[in-house]
Amino acid sequence: MKKLFITLILILFPVCVFGAEVKVNEKYMEDTGFYRYSIDDDNYITSSVRLESVIDNIVKISFNDYVSVVIYKDGKVLEFHSGDYIYGDGEYTIVIKNGDDIGRIKFILNTISLDTLNLEDSFYNHINFEQTYDSERNMFKESMGELFSLYTTVPDGALTEKGVKINFNSSDQDAYITVMKDGEEIDYKSGSTITEAGCYSVNVVYDVDRGSYEDLKGVTESDLYSLSDEDFNYNDSEEDYYSGVDYIAETASFTFRIVDTPQNLLNYVNPPRDYVISSVMLDGKKINFSDETLFTAEADGEYKFIFKNPEGILPNYSFTYERLRKMPTLTIEGVGKGGIAEDKVVFTPNEDYTAVQVSVNGVQTDFEGNVIDKDGLYSITVSDDAGNTNTYMVNVDIPLRINPVLALIVIIAAGAAGYFYIRYIRNNIQIR
Repeated sequence: MKKLFITLILILFPVCVFGAEVKVNEKYMEDTGFYRYSIDDDNYITSSVRLESVIDNIVKISFNDYVSVVIYKDGKVLEFHSGDYIYGDGEYTIVIKNGDDIGRIKFILNTISLDTLNLEDSFYNHINFEQTYDSERNMFKESMGELFSLYTTVPDGALTEKGVKINFNSSDQDAYITVMKDGEEIDYKSGSTITEAGCYSVNVVYDVDRGSYEDLKGVTESDLYSLSDEDFNYNDSEEDYYSGVDYIAETASFTFRIVDTPQNLLNYVNPPRDYVISSVMLDGKKINFSDETLFTAEADGEYKFIFKNPEGILPNYSFTYERLRKMPTLTIEGVGKGGIAEDKVVFTPNEDYTAVQVSVNGVQTDFEGNVIDKDGLYSITVSDDAGNTNTYMVNVDIPLRINPVLALIVIIAAGAAGYFYIRYIRNNIQIR
């Protein structure tokens, strides 16, 4: 299977919904791998892929009971229910409505082909990897039954502060493997180590030849719209058929997250799949916890988790990270009352920090040696690796001052000029 990458400009088309236009906020949900589009906390939709772009596969859209949603295809209302799939090429607009507030999301679907169907397509049979441990390789084995296996250095759903290596048979023509980072596909070569922080998923589509591409030739677009999730319940019978259309491949995926710096937001920790929390230590001291499936970090410090497999068939797994919510600070010299500096300002970070940014009157600028010696209203922002930021406002207003030596030179020069001018006048006076 090959991905189709096309860049097009979205074409606006009329949509007969009236109301006050508001901004639609986009957020990638790390826990589910879906994108959330919202106009407020209660009115949102979730999408299986990123919208506001050209999409070459099928889109699954879901929304809660609080939101009013209308979907248009090529300017016409599309009959749609939460959890349905959107098929067929065209220009789409999703309208989210809350009272008089209207938010719009536009995207284009390309012509569907079997080479561009993705993991959300209902023609696939979604299964879970079977997770075991290969002691000879010292790696976790993720298996799709007897069909396909890959090996990783972390279990499914793991948090890790270390690099992650994934091994798979890249020559297997029946397996289509994609690696996603923060919801976007990345290039990955089997056996290489992933070290960059982020949320990752490894998705495998394996063509088991249970169905045939010919099975889909008689299916029209209207048939696809009428199909629901209930039409695709695999019954595990000898016929190996779905109700409606035979599936063509097995799919499975596993996820992990790499954390390589202190964190100010990572306060909920879940164990990997097939694991429970065995022990938690904070700054070297064991602490109590009540739920072995979810831990809430309330204090700052270095946490170390030990996870165990209840059946004892997987080795213990550990994860260590630092939680840091303290804001970085600056020492600022030269600022008087009211935040006004009448001389140059020197600023120095007090602790570990990632960067210091200075802007004057809204324009970012740089000052050599952390010294500000020009007039203006300055914003000085310091940040650290954990994502904490702190901002200082400084008004530099240096009064006009005359150097004493320069003033003496000016006085002497003025006196000399006056002396020679008087002599000139006297020498040119004519007595009549």
